[in-house]
Amino acid sequence: MMHKDRIYRDVVVPFEVREAADEMTVSGYAANYGEYQLWGKYFERIAGPEAYKDCDMTDIILRYDHTGKVLARVSNGTLTVKPDETGLAIEADLSKSQAARETYEEIKAGLITKMSWAFMVAKEHEEREYDDDGNTTKICRVIDSLAKVYDVAPVSIPANDKTAISARAWIDGVINSDRRSDLKRKGLALRIRINQEKGHTR
Repeated sequence: MMHKDRIYRDVVVPFEVREAADEMTVSGYAANYGEYQLWGKYFERIAGPEAYKDCDMTDIILRYDHTGKVLARVSNGTLTVKPDETGLAIEADLSKSQAARETYEEIKAGLITKMSWAFMVAKEHEEREYDDDGNTTKICRVIDSLAKVYDVAPVSIPANDKTAISARAWIDGVINSDRRSDLKRKGLALRIRINQEKGHTR
């Protein structure tokens, strides 16, 4: 199943900051493999490093709040983005422009502590948990592979609105599927009860 929309997710980094005479570098993780809650019983997680195997990561950019100026990018060597055993590791040299240097100072001062990233899913599946009555108590969307990473972004305010919007199509589909499953289960239970009652009347 291919998810064609650009998806935004937030991660509490925290950033590591390194400064030298000619270097203003930050590093951290734009994503990890931990399970996170989207809404209610709906969760999401990335399967692991293998999810990035065929992902297009040719020219990722780092920009403030996903819409600000480009602060670093892969193609000019100021940004490195690489999956490891923890998640999607990033390192950025923020010394090449005034906007980048200002962002570095804000990160260093602890004013920016969160990162977001934008990506597209190539393949996914669902994992479900049920209670004793067969009702779904938890649904986890597992991202098996990613098609593309667009950008990574230090953010001032978590992009919860973007997260909710991008997750809505999947959640709506799951809710409709659950309703159909519940109706089917109730219909089966009703048929069993009717057959049992017929058996008793014979």
